[in-house]
Amino acid sequence: MQKAILAGALLIAVAAPNVAKAQAASDASLAEKLANPISSLISVPFQYNYDCCFGPSDAERHLLNIQPVVPTKLSTDWNLIIRTILPVIDLGAPAPGLDNTFGLGDTLQSFFFSPSNTPGGVTWGVGPAIAWPTGTDPLIDSGKWSVGPTFVILKQQSGWTYGVLANQIWSFADAGGPNNRPEVNQAFVQPFLAYTWKDSTTLTLNSESTFDWTGDNYSVLLNLIVSHVYNFGGSRSAWRSVAAITRQRRRTGPIGAFAPSSPSCSPPGARARGFRASRRRSASWDRTSGRLRRRKAAG
Repeated sequence: MQKAILAGALLIAVAAPNVAKAQAASDASLAEKLANPISSLISVPFQYNYDCCFGPSDAERHLLNIQPVVPTKLSTDWNLIIRTILPVIDLGAPAPGLDNTFGLGDTLQSFFFSPSNTPGGVTWGVGPAIAWPTGTDPLIDSGKWSVGPTFVILKQQSGWTYGVLANQIWSFADAGGPNNRPEVNQAFVQPFLAYTWKDSTTLTLNSESTFDWTGDNYSVLLNLIVSHVYNFGGSRSAWRSVAAITRQRRRTGPIGAFAPSSPSCSPPGARARGFRASRRRSASWDRTSGRLRRRKAAG
């Protein structure tokens, strides 16, 4: 299945104000730092996504990702960058007999240990990724504690930023409630390419590929992002516009649930864990097992 996605984002960066004559150069430098997922800059992105067609009722979904990034200096040689993704989800009724669902998805927190020195402009980070079971409804969460490795490597030169970010998480414990929810075994890969102009405008092309090994599902999302840094009374913010198209296959699992493995602006699975059931099928949701039950319609 292919579908288009509308998205927008506001990214607030914490940085000291600069004098006017250095503003343009400073904004361009800030834009390049924002293109680096593990830069030494505190930022708080808010990203809104709209997509549709979940379940046999073709339900709509509104997703707000709150994604603070906090770097910490461990020593003269090492930094720790903590990236968090907290999804707030409003999902329409995906099947007859179900109500609209509003609440939190699972939270992903990635801890990147990164060297301070970047010879040749190459930056890398590696560490654990933890999925916290903050979800509030089986339709939009996994009901599991999950953990696994994550890494990122990138290079910045002459306005260009390119690299890849990836992680793999496995569930290791139930979060309470029914213990027959599907296990989490999921990988995420995000290559990215960005160019920043001197006026602080950045054009980014990336893909977000999520592989659910347990349910034999996948999604591939292609994003085209335009962003620009603005100055509001000495505080600078970056506004982003995103156009995206996704290709996915979904056989089992929660409708519209957050698959918490993406450290990027939009969690993989947060847009891709929906299932469009055939119109020749009827479906019901089993909240005990957290699964969509499907059966062929009579006749």
